[in-house]
Amino acid sequence: MHIILGAIAVLGTLAFFIVRMRDAASAANDLSYEAKSFWRRFGFRRRASGTPLDAVQEPAEAAAVLLLAVARIRGTVTSKEVEAIEEILREDLGVTDTVEAMARARWLSGHIQSPEYVPYSFQKLLMTRVDMAERRQLVGMLRRVATAEGTPTDDQTAFIDKLALTFEGRG
Repeated sequence: MHIILGAIAVLGTLAFFIVRMRDAASAANDLSYEAKSFWRRFGFRRRASGTPLDAVQEPAEAAAVLLLAVARIRGTVTSKEVEAIEEILREDLGVTDTVEAMARARWLSGHIQSPEYVPYSFQKLLMTRVDMAERRQLVGMLRRVATAEGTPTDDQTAFIDKLALTFEGRG
């Protein structure tokens, strides 16, 4: 009888340790998943805490927002300015769906507190993904939009000149 009780005690002890080891392995697995998820959540929080302008990843999209921002400096965006922007998007930037691009640019530019801060939102993107010749072309595109309604305002000229200096590395 004592042998049977000893065998039951050994089996119970083994079952106890097997269950505890399985729980420990499950906890280690959960911990490794949490460690991996931490960086993903951290990146999402960092992106979500900024403005939607910080989420722009494409130079063409950034250019569309800049073009619309320079038009808004004058006040309400006119149909001539919209036509100029759509033409630039289609012919110079190769955007096929200008309606979608303009809608997104309008939405993004709605988050602009002040136009003079827009270049800072896109500075890293445009300085790393766009070469100097393309940045000069962008300045020319901005001038085309600014002159769509005639002579650009002083604020538009100052905005474009400041952006050009930033692109040259002097701003």
